Amino acid sequence: MDHPRLGAFLLAGLLLLSGCAEPEAGAPTDTPASTPAVESPQAQVFALPRTQESLHPILSTDKVNLALSGLLWEGLFQLDQSFQPQAVLCQDYWVSEDGLTWTFVPRSGVTFSDGSPLTADDVAASLELARGETSRFSGRLSGVVGVEAAEGRVTVTLTAPNGALPALLDIPIVKAGGGEVPLGTGPYVLTQAGEEVLLTARSGWWQGKPLPAETIPLVDIRAADDLIYAFDTGDISLVTADLTGTGSLGFAGDHEVWD
Repeated sequence: MDHPRLGAFLLAGLLLLSGCAEPEAGAPTDTPASTPAVESPQAQVFALPRTQESLHPILSTDKVNLALSGLLWEGLFQLDQSFQPQAVLCQDYWVSEDGLTWTFVPRSGVTFSDGSPLTADDVAASLELARGETSRFSGRLSGVVGVEAAEGRVTVTLTAPNGALPALLDIPIVKAGGGEVPLGTGPYVLTQAGEEVLLTARSGWWQGKPLPAETIPLVDIRAADDLIYAFDTGDISLVTADLTGTGSLGFAGDHEVWD
């Protein structure tokens, strides 16, 4: 099963944590003026895990890396907390009377992290890749028989009517012709400083929302035990886990759980 909401959840979690990071400016303090100043502890760096497996948001099956997907890539739609599709990279769409042909118009003014514009060709190429046998999205797109880009629009043809198609298209859109880590339109971009791999905030992100961190270090994880240890010791700040699954990892220490 794929987990398309993990990245969006992760970004929401980052925003939530950023709201708790510092006291409100101008808030009253109970410290007397005569009390000697005490050096504040250094703020902990917010870091996330990654593995040596593929980071490709469509072809990867690594759950640790897929949790980063929503920070780098976006889809035509995103599911809200009620699992209803909300348009993201889709500006407009409509369906034919027989319910077999859907037309999607990519949002104008959106750019990839290299500054190139999002096009219908990028969207069509991403959906075609997602239909492939090696994609984790192939099952949900089994009813799609064709994807075409023309005149700035993307046409998706189905074998049978499916009114829930927009909810299935929270698939990451990547720049056509990209490599193992293709370019995305999300708020962060993958960078490297020496041996350190980082997520770095984009200055030209089309949504323009304030981000909770300028850079997010990625900590290399090579085994499940490494993930548990890194979280319990504070080397990484947040992990995603299926607490209902039989193979759920066990985490100790002081931590919060978001559902």
